[in-house]
Amino acid sequence: MPRSPELVPRHLPERHRLEDAEGDRLSLDFVPKLAAAQRKIAAEVGCAYWDMYEAMGGAGAMGRWVAKGLGRPDMLHPTSAGAEVLGNWLYLALIEGYQAFVGRP
Repeated sequence: MPRSPELVPRHLPERHRLEDAEGDRLSLDFVPKLAAAQRKIAAEVGCAYWDMYEAMGGAGAMGRWVAKGLGRPDMLHPTSAGAEVLGNWLYLALIEGYQAFVGRP
């Protein structure tokens, strides 16, 4: 657990513009690089980091979320149901991190 109370949440996947051979929408190349940089900096300064992009399923996830009614057609924002899922996942990640912190020797 980090030394500070800050949290760097990884934002939602950017609008997808590419598709693979199966027609799944792919993330722009810089998205995983940005996530890696955010994770590295958060670790260096002692902040928690939660990667929403990976939690949602990584490359192509927003297209899948839209298909399930969890993402809006703009490919940027979750629906109310999707936001509830993400909020629950963030809560669980925070509780898991806290439990690991208080349970360590």
